Amino acid sequence: MWTFNMIQPFFSVIIPIYNRVDLFGDTLQSVINQEYEHWELILVDDGSTQENISAVKDLIKGIPSTQWVERPKNMPKSASSCRNYGASLAKGTFFIFLDSDDILSPNALKVRAKQINNAKARSIHLFPSFTFSNQDHKPDHIWNVLEKKNRPNINRFFDGDIPWHTSGTTWPREIFQSINGFYGEALSAQDWEIHILLLLENNRELVYHEDHVKYWHLGVRLDNQPSIVSGFNKPDR
Repeated sequence: MWTFNMIQPFFSVIIPIYNRVDLFGDTLQSVINQEYEHWELILVDDGSTQENISAVKDLIKGIPSTQWVERPKNMPKSASSCRNYGASLAKGTFFIFLDSDDILSPNALKVRAKQINNAKARSIHLFPSFTFSNQDHKPDHIWNVLEKKNRPNINRFFDGDIPWHTSGTTWPREIFQSINGFYGEALSAQDWEIHILLLLENNRELVYHEDHVKYWHLGVRLDNQPSIVSGFNKPDR
């Protein structure tokens, strides 16, 4: 329950899309189902087929606070470019970047908003990840732990021991802009690169959330392949 002196942060949820409309429907529904209402959804297409574009436009027709745009032709073709372009259009004070096969549980944004209220203004909130290989949204296992004793996270990124996934980060707008966003030329490991920059420049402002009893961070692929997904909060129960 919100109190008088609590802020209501506005989230921009930004999703790059390249085909995969069969997976995106559940992603979209999970955003629509949020218990927290202060958000917008920006979908950035990365050159999908016309059939997929038409299907996505049909899915979002009539949904408030949702826009579909194409990556400008003068920007490199990549999910990173799409994320950066979406951020340039965003109105939110905080950015969350999802993949088109990720799913938010209904209280995900509400929990993140409360965590923002409990921390200092420029904090970056980080959440752990779970993997899924089924269609009932039950986690197979945790992807990784956010912190390891005597093992700095920046070293872990360089060693490929990735602590958190792209969608595990809640970005204050000004911090995302201060490091110039994602590296647009990168076709893979772009989340490693931006999170290394984050650790180099803003390490003291990171807030880690590992209370797995209360906040589980869920996602899913809806084909039969395992997926690394993160940043989602399981309803308290």
